[in-house]
Amino acid sequence: MITKSYESQLAKDDIMILRLLFLGALIFGQIAYGFQKPTEQNLAPFHANTIMPFFNSGKQINVIGEKGIQLKGYGFIQSGPASTAIVLAPGWGEAARKYAEVTYDLYEAGYSVFVMDHRGQGESQRIINCPCSYVEDYKYYVEDLAKFIRQEVRPHFTKVFLVGHSMGGGISANLVQRYPEIIDGAVLSSPMLQVITDPYNEVVAQSLTKAMVMIGKGKERRLFDKDKPADFATNIGTHSEVRYKISRDLIELNPALKTGWATNRWLNEVFEMTNNIRKSKDETKVPVMILQSEVDKYVVNSTQNKLCTAWKNCVLHPIPGTLHEILMESDAARNKALGLIKEFVNKN
Repeated sequence: MITKSYESQLAKDDIMILRLLFLGALIFGQIAYGFQKPTEQNLAPFHANTIMPFFNSGKQINVIGEKGIQLKGYGFIQSGPASTAIVLAPGWGEAARKYAEVTYDLYEAGYSVFVMDHRGQGESQRIINCPCSYVEDYKYYVEDLAKFIRQEVRPHFTKVFLVGHSMGGGISANLVQRYPEIIDGAVLSSPMLQVITDPYNEVVAQSLTKAMVMIGKGKERRLFDKDKPADFATNIGTHSEVRYKISRDLIELNPALKTGWATNRWLNEVFEMTNNIRKSKDETKVPVMILQSEVDKYVVNSTQNKLCTAWKNCVLHPIPGTLHEILMESDAARNKALGLIKEFVNKN
């Protein structure tokens, strides 16, 4: 009979083995690349041999979210006294694993880093049986993230910062308003404060989407949905071909992580979420920084400008030469964004 203490020791041994493997990979990477992370032209082997072993060595975190949904996260904790932690909130359909390079870079900069898969995507529990986005109430996203921070991060660190991308940026903006006491600041990367609804204007798109939900089609594919680009040449997210390919390969190797399309109910809740943010008064009790892409075909940049003007504790930085996925961009733009994040965290 295997005792609980023995099972616990096995788990500890597994974690130790993973950490030793990561250390070996890190040493190999440092020898192979001259103790520096390579540029994106040589990123692919470094990502496979150093970054992913690092990510796989992270602490696996399980949290029960709203309505009992099982949430999966990862923690990368610096040794020594606890000081500053950064929590990453991925965008629509993105898995935490997609942020392995971002996690690695921030950890190497001296921060402890946490990342959580939102309900219905990544390694967290799906809401309905399909590779799609569905949520009954957008507030569940906010409550899930708040619980993750309260339970796994805030009690152990002097300072805690959020970095949310796209949908994760919209969720983070809501959290800033509802629970400012659990964070010390937030960075919103290409935040989803208003979605582009071509070929309809926003009012028509909202009305049509709400009608589809009301007639029982909330779980069906959303109106005016577009298939994700089939290749790098047609993608509208990043100029970095190697990072685009790394993200695509991640899904091909782990098909369970795929979120291929969005439902009417999900879009209806996104409209509710973004409307709520935009109607709010200046209730920001913590500093906020918006990183804005130069050309964005997913979200409306002018709405970010208006919100940041209304929020007295907000500063906005346009990042030249970027599409929507700023943190997955080519080196020059991505390094600028990471530099601004570090400066923001260190200052606040």
